[in-house]
Amino acid sequence: MKNLIVLVITFSLWIPSMRAQTLSEDYNKDLTVLKRALYQAHPGVFRYISKDSLDKVFEESKFRADDYPTPKELEARVRTILSKVGCIHTYLVDGEWKDVKTKMPFSFYSTDKGVWVKGTQVDSLKKYEGCRLISINGHSVSDIRDTMMDYRASDGYNETFKYAYINLPGKFSTLYHFYYDVDSMKSYIIRDTSGDTVRIKVGEINKKKTKATPQKDISVIYDTSHQLAILKIRNFDGAAVFGAFINRYKYEKALKEIQQSGYKNMAIDLRNNLGGSAKSGNYLASFFVREKHNITVRRHSGAILIYGTIWSKITKILDFFVGDLLGSRRPAWPPGRSYSIVPKNDKFHFEGRLFVLTNGLTASTASNAASLFKHLTSAVIVGEETGGGEKYVNAYHFPSVKLPHSKLYVQIPQYAIDMGFASGSGHGVRPDIPASSSIEDVLSQRDVALEAIYRELER
Repeated sequence: MKNLIVLVITFSLWIPSMRAQTLSEDYNKDLTVLKRALYQAHPGVFRYISKDSLDKVFEESKFRADDYPTPKELEARVRTILSKVGCIHTYLVDGEWKDVKTKMPFSFYSTDKGVWVKGTQVDSLKKYEGCRLISINGHSVSDIRDTMMDYRASDGYNETFKYAYINLPGKFSTLYHFYYDVDSMKSYIIRDTSGDTVRIKVGEINKKKTKATPQKDISVIYDTSHQLAILKIRNFDGAAVFGAFINRYKYEKALKEIQQSGYKNMAIDLRNNLGGSAKSGNYLASFFVREKHNITVRRHSGAILIYGTIWSKITKILDFFVGDLLGSRRPAWPPGRSYSIVPKNDKFHFEGRLFVLTNGLTASTASNAASLFKHLTSAVIVGEETGGGEKYVNAYHFPSVKLPHSKLYVQIPQYAIDMGFASGSGHGVRPDIPASSSIEDVLSQRDVALEAIYRELER
């Protein structure tokens, strides 16, 4: 009987250990699949990090046999790995973090200088708006912010996209819950405006689904006092196939209206523009460029057909034969193929002062357009460094790789774009006139970048 009891106890201890070992092995196999897919199918995986360094990141991400890993722990490690690649289009699709049903009563504003309370959904806490956050549940704010920045990469080494992403509505709360905890009560340490430290213990609130107010993709605002026409391009999206042609009509209509207005100054606002059709962005820039310019596109011939999902394989095959039909990508674009940005000054000729507004959420096609404006026009770039690259971007076709055991999906782009400029590798498009917002600017809803343009015009 005694031997039987010992056997039962041993067996009960052995089973969880075996489960942990099996799960660790499965997750490590997923990391191996991810590594192979990135190394063989990504067009610029070692552009901003060496192979030895990325090998080390993968090695450090492995689970030990005695670990008890959860799906969220694997997801966090995958996000960290992908953030090291320095590609805004390489990321984990969906994941555990979207399942959080509650949110913090505070919203926060993050910069490289700290994190501040931007707003609150509880009236009794409004007095803390503008105060500096020190910690949450004992986690220092610097650790929290740095951990959150593993969620997505900017293109290259710059981190403006990461900060801007954290500052999107609800993202700080959601990412905190993913990386740390979903306790119903949290202890916040805040430094108030007098310099005193305050501890606030408050519960979570239920998420409310809010319907965003629809806004036009393209709009023009006229500032009569400065003779400034502001062309806001919220995105370069468009309907499939004919989207670029629809956008072309919209741009021509807006620019013709500005030309007829007689305004002497113009600002093109690309802030919070996450991109879209490359042909649309290039077409907008072509009205202002002074000379023909070639952009090189390299199609990666890696093994995405081995690792991609079934749908990714189908779209990859279609891409090979028809490309982006009537769009900006030719079928089976061969390595080293280039296309040209040709000036269209015959359709729109602007001789006044030109400005382009950018920030950390100026990405993908929008950052490409900003790069063209910076190098090929007389435009003055105002605001923040773009989250998308000035010289390189990986884009166009985005197959997904499914990690077999965890069922996580990772998006890997298939085309490398070289904008053809000598400078800018590893950075976004940096402004000629930097203009970043403080917490005071955010609370007072000041547009510091637009004010910087006003100062230039008043000189």
